[in-house]
Amino acid sequence: MREFDLEALPPVIFADPDPAPVLARLIARYEETMGRSLYPADPERLFLSTLAYEISVLLAKLDFTARQNLPAYSSGPFADHLAGLFQVRRLSAKPASCIQRFYAAPGLGFSVIIPAGLRVTPDNRLFFALEKTLVIPAGQEYAEGQVTCLTQGEMGNGFLPGQLKTIVDPAHAPFAASTANVSPTEGGSDEEGDRRLMARTALAPEEASLAGPEGAYRSMVLKVSPLIADVAVISPAPCEIEIYPLLQGGELPDAAMLEQIRLALSPRDVRPMGDRVSVPAPEPVEYAVSGTYHIAESDRERSASIRAAVEDAGASFASWQKAALGRDILPDELIRRVRQAGAKRLVLDSPAFTVVEAYQVALATEINLAFGGFEHD
Repeated sequence: MREFDLEALPPVIFADPDPAPVLARLIARYEETMGRSLYPADPERLFLSTLAYEISVLLAKLDFTARQNLPAYSSGPFADHLAGLFQVRRLSAKPASCIQRFYAAPGLGFSVIIPAGLRVTPDNRLFFALEKTLVIPAGQEYAEGQVTCLTQGEMGNGFLPGQLKTIVDPAHAPFAASTANVSPTEGGSDEEGDRRLMARTALAPEEASLAGPEGAYRSMVLKVSPLIADVAVISPAPCEIEIYPLLQGGELPDAAMLEQIRLALSPRDVRPMGDRVSVPAPEPVEYAVSGTYHIAESDRERSASIRAAVEDAGASFASWQKAALGRDILPDELIRRVRQAGAKRLVLDSPAFTVVEAYQVALATEINLAFGGFEHD
């Protein structure tokens, strides 16, 4: 979302809902009109206090309503309508899926049918259903097919091969001896959030150009999936376009995601005829976090919480580094976060400042921040 940073816009207030200045103005107007002072216990002042509260509620609603017309503040259905002005739609949630293997009971002399819709589960909380009916021919040990999570969203991702091993409805496939997934569950995504939707809306006008601008390619890639967090568009030579997508959490895209993006950019009404588009995965730049931090003697009593906060600071630094493509490795940012966590100072062994190219992403291989003891203030 680097072309249009909503967070960098200045704050806007259309109507201040604070009741204090409203009450002050009402009291001043009353005293000017009536020619007498209002004391705290006056019934008229109590009435004006109630009136000021009601006016502040209306001002809050007015301020909220006005802000919903701005991309930086718009949310929910308001954001959907604002995006609709540019023919942009919020990306819906998608379920995770994987390849599931079903084994036939040994010694059978006939084919075994595994019906579509048969459910499997890793934990009896999330359920995956077989997309198409499978047939295990007589004499064959197993057959494979795709199963899809019945609950949409990212919660279905991350189950490793072998974890989907329970058949929920064994009576529907009585001759299936066992099952297991042979690929990790992936591809599930939550509904697109307001900030991402508004950032895509800001990029949408780029698609109107027929010259293949960078912003147009970014816009088209970002609408493929809510899982895509960042995109680098590089042209190493005339008519050569390389698209590098990065997923949420700094994850590298798998072959299926890369193919999905390539297909989305293939139609002639999307890609300029002279462009030859390729979609490789970003190149990882690995680094290690290693250093020793010290805590001031005056903070000894809260050292336990500081040490926990320093660990969180190291993890948050690694997450920040991999959240965007082309983000240089900045040891100063790590030092800032560790000191903000409460440490007096940090002696950093690694990483060193490293330039990360637009098609690269910085990935931490290890995080080791050791406590070096207490020092005088």
